[in-house]
Amino acid sequence: MSSERRRGLDRRRGVTAKLTKREQEIRDLITAGLGNKDIAGRLNISTNTVKSHVHNMLGKLAALTPPDRRRSRNRRGGGGASRRSQQFGR
Repeated sequence: MSSERRRGLDRRRGVTAKLTKREQEIRDLITAGLGNKDIAGRLNISTNTVKSHVHNMLGKLAALTPPDRRRSRNRRGGGGASRRSQQFGR
């Protein structure tokens, strides 16, 4: 994985989200398709800690998304992958 991807660089917009090393690990496990319980087991942390990291990452991503795009994304119907995995490029 490139260092740009590890930092959370979005090449389309040229904006970065500063992710901690643990957030990067969790992001990679999410994109691999693991759920919170599986991630917690692999990293030897609680599921609440995983949820906290995910919450922080989504907050960082939301801060980078223009308000008009945030509203339209929330209105889209379901289908396919979960919203969480879509956020992390799955």
